[in-house]
Amino acid sequence: ENGLDYYLCAVREAFEEANLLFAYDTRGQLVQLDSLAESVRRQLREAAGYGGKGLAHVCEMLGLRLAVDRLAYSAYWLTPPGLPKRFDTRFFMAMLPSGQTALHDGVEAVEHRWLRPAEAIDPASNFTLVNA
Repeated sequence: ENGLDYYLCAVREAFEEANLLFAYDTRGQLVQLDSLAESVRRQLREAAGYGGKGLAHVCEMLGLRLAVDRLAYSAYWLTPPGLPKRFDTRFFMAMLPSGQTALHDGVEAVEHRWLRPAEAIDPASNFTLVNA
């Protein structure tokens, strides 16, 4: 498998589930999603959704280039056998792009919280990952 595919999926998932678009504009600057016209944001959301044209395709049509270089590969998790659902996934980290507001999609992501990595793994934080 091509490792770049994981980065492309991470960019799409970040946009689809958290409203964060990792893309460069024609000047090579990170897109400030909050300042784009609502019609452009709608076009991007429709492209990223199930059955859409694809986020990469629509970004290209709009003169945007996906910013996979802004993501840092973090981890690979495979849930253990015997659970009702198993996940085989990669995790990435990135800095929140300027001019963007994280919003959960209400479907796959129903809540979000910003944590430092040390806080997320500290047992005293009472943070738990849910495998629904």
